[in-house]
Amino acid sequence: MIEWSWRFENNKSTLLGSWDEEVEIDKMPDLIKERSIKHVVFVGALPEPGIEFSGNLRFNSFTTTKGDPMWSIGFKNGDWRGASPPTST
Repeated sequence: MIEWSWRFENNKSTLLGSWDEEVEIDKMPDLIKERSIKHVVFVGALPEPGIEFSGNLRFNSFTTTKGDPMWSIGFKNGDWRGASPPTST
């Protein structure tokens, strides 16, 4: 789950992004279908996920508002990992 902005890109341009129309965003499954994940990286001092797929396709997440990044990744075994603002105790 990505809370803020994201995009899919190749070496030449952005192919799809979080500010595109919903009808375009609905095409995302077809964009990644039958591609394998080559690398997952966390970029920057504030960790933002990036995924490199086969076929020269990359996914990048980035926060564009004041505050901390908010994202999470769910695994098949039910575990979740992510970044979110600290909670006060």
